[in-house]
Amino acid sequence: MSYVLFCVRAERSHKAANCVMSQLMLRDATKAPELFEKSMKVYLNLAEAEVAKHYNFVKSVDVESLESYRKA
Repeated sequence: MSYVLFCVRAERSHKAANCVMSQLMLRDATKAPELFEKSMKVYLNLAEAEVAKHYNFVKSVDVESLESYRKA
């Protein structure tokens, strides 16, 4: 598995889920801000932290340690 492919797989599913959920929260908050605005802000903060977490993980893995992540 190449380093680039490893990085893509590590982030892809979480980014997609956070994008979809953020879009849904934004849609709901736009329709009924009194019900969903606070939830949207909380979720967006969570999503931002999740993206940062995955980014930091990928940046911390070096090419030499990839063998440890391969299936046996």
